Amino acid sequence: MPEEETLKVETLETPLEPVIPAPEIALETPPKPVETPTAQTSGDEPLPEIPPTPNESAEAKTSAPEEQPRTPAREERQSPKQEPSLKEKMSLLQKIARATIGLRKEKKLAKILTLFAKQTEITNNQVEKLLHVSDATATRYLNELEKRGKLTQHGTTGRGVKYTKR
Repeated sequence: MPEEETLKVETLETPLEPVIPAPEIALETPPKPVETPTAQTSGDEPLPEIPPTPNESAEAKTSAPEEQPRTPAREERQSPKQEPSLKEKMSLLQKIARATIGLRKEKKLAKILTLFAKQTEITNNQVEKLLHVSDATATRYLNELEKRGKLTQHGTTGRGVKYTKR
């Protein structure tokens, strides 16, 4: 039978300090009692008005719900975000569309360059079939790669035009 391991538990002689400190209690002076007029004054004289103490006025504000300022809803408390205008929205959508089109074009140009892994020269017709695009689009793609310095065009027009990798 395997030996059983025993755990040794140590006890602390000193009590642990609390992790959360006790809150500090602010001592307030008790409110002064409000003096009420006594029966010594005559009924014809108006009673003097006694201003409330600061503690009493604070209690009066919190106890009267109609006097409390309205707390705004969560959405109102946050800083208001400006809704973009229609022109800004359209501008953003156009930028996204241009970026998407650019990515598709770059993928197609990369695909054209992969043709050179199999052969040393390509033609416009091969690009048309590879990408399923028109003759004019294939020409534009090949011209773009030529401008970037990736391809060299051999020939000027027609079937004799071939492209090689630089």
